[in-house]
Amino acid sequence: MKQSLTNKLKQMEIDLQKLRKVNVSTVQDLEPFEKYHLVERLIEKIVDTAVGINQMILREKFNATIKTAKESFTDLATNGVLNMEFATEISRSVGLRNKIIHEYDQVTTVTLFQAIDICLQQYTEYHKATIIWIDNNYTD
Repeated sequence: MKQSLTNKLKQMEIDLQKLRKVNVSTVQDLEPFEKYHLVERLIEKIVDTAVGINQMILREKFNATIKTAKESFTDLATNGVLNMEFATEISRSVGLRNKIIHEYDQVTTVTLFQAIDICLQQYTEYHKATIIWIDNNYTD
């Protein structure tokens, strides 16, 4: 299980690096549809990877039933994996992911632009916190 989690975290790290390399410094940088959709897809993948990690930890270590992708973050906090304030903040990213996947509403370039920095900050913190927790709670 530890190796599967580590592999997922490595993929997240790669996707975070790719998102940084897209080099979007203004809203106008997202106007080419290729760049817009690349950013959408990377954010979607990063959030999905985290939710998958959450589900694996919750099932394996806490025998928990996963209710929703959003709740998986706060469920981790309830079980001491993440800080609750942080878990509540990062869980909001699931809403953007759902808009991207299910096309509930058009995600504006402004919304997507703002999401880039938030995603990079939150998921870098998530990555670090999760690695530490896994290292302390799983044997090789």
